[in-house]
Amino acid sequence: CRRSLEETGKTLLEMGMVWEWPVARTLGLIRSVEGEELLSRRGSSQGLLFLSPHLGNWELVGLYLASRFPMAALYAPPKLDGLDDYMRRVRERNGSTLVPATQRGVIQLFSILRGNGVVGVLPDQEPELSGGVFVPFFGVPANTMKLVSKMVQKTAPRVIVCVAYRLPESAGFKVVFSEVDSDLYSPDTAVSVEGLNRTVERVIMLHPEQYQWVYKRFKRRPEGLPGLYP
Repeated sequence: CRRSLEETGKTLLEMGMVWEWPVARTLGLIRSVEGEELLSRRGSSQGLLFLSPHLGNWELVGLYLASRFPMAALYAPPKLDGLDDYMRRVRERNGSTLVPATQRGVIQLFSILRGNGVVGVLPDQEPELSGGVFVPFFGVPANTMKLVSKMVQKTAPRVIVCVAYRLPESAGFKVVFSEVDSDLYSPDTAVSVEGLNRTVERVIMLHPEQYQWVYKRFKRRPEGLPGLYP
């Protein structure tokens, strides 16, 4: 718990760096990249879907991927007045396009993938009940988005996980690309969503202290089960 809170503090302090430093200076903190060969296995007529959970520094992942590809990223607009314009400006300064998590935005992402484009999604965001299904996440029922599974079923992209893990002693970051659980490609949505959670679990377990456990991942509960947050 203590290590998790320390890493959360680091993530907050790094926001100024990722959002305000020159892009080249920020990307210079990436000391190594693993699994990059997975990118070459993308079909010539296939979109590319990156999954980056709230692990390590996901803002750095977005900046790095945008330096490699013209990319659209799904995001939830903040509720604070004025913050949305700022977030769009700093996140889009390296060429990425932010797409709001609305019906129109989701349609846009499907269109990009069908056109063999590149899309990034935070797969562990809490959806509305209509957009999710309860499947286990570390053994606890979690309302998990169906969006990734629907994208896979309808546009057949290459799906890759990308995480920027924080190195010890402020030494920088290590970017790691990895495969997803094979069930994520299942035509059965429930099976696919379970594969999505197993994918996220696997990359978390490499550095569990760097996951954003303070995010209320279990805010919505199956009917009849008590809430987990006071």
